[in-house]
Amino acid sequence: MQLSQILMKTMMQGIFAVLLFSCCIGAEAWSQDLKAGAFARSIDPQTFPVWVNGGIAGQKTDRVHDTLFVRCLVLEASGHKVAIAVVDNCILPHEITDAAKTIIQKRTGLPPQCVLIAATHTHSAVSVAGVHGCPVQDDYAKELPGWIADGIASANDRLQPAQYGTASV
Repeated sequence: MQLSQILMKTMMQGIFAVLLFSCCIGAEAWSQDLKAGAFARSIDPQTFPVWVNGGIAGQKTDRVHDTLFVRCLVLEASGHKVAIAVVDNCILPHEITDAAKTIIQKRTGLPPQCVLIAATHTHSAVSVAGVHGCPVQDDYAKELPGWIADGIASANDRLQPAQYGTASV
């Protein structure tokens, strides 16, 4: 993946986070005690070959072409906290996101309703949903919730004072 693509994903994630957080706590809270923490964690498979879905039919691969990430952002202001994780995967079944949210709550105290987990919808990630005739890569699917939780917990640990601003052209 090119640097420009990584930066675009990060920027879009940040814009979405600001919109979500503004809706949750109100714009007036932004001018107060805003904190932000971010973390990107590799979620590359540990063993090969692995199933990859997102094509016409499932296929296997025996290597990593581009690193897969879970990119995480935690925002806190006026006693309210939200977390966002964007996972490089085609489809994330609720069993995986629910399991990740349970781990996140145990590790950070953040309730599941304050955590958003989304997929980038890449067509070149390990299969965690049985679609397009492709089976689930069970060993990977078992590890993914913990990796997502690791990313959110690391972002939470990195909370620091932040500033919010707007501009127009």
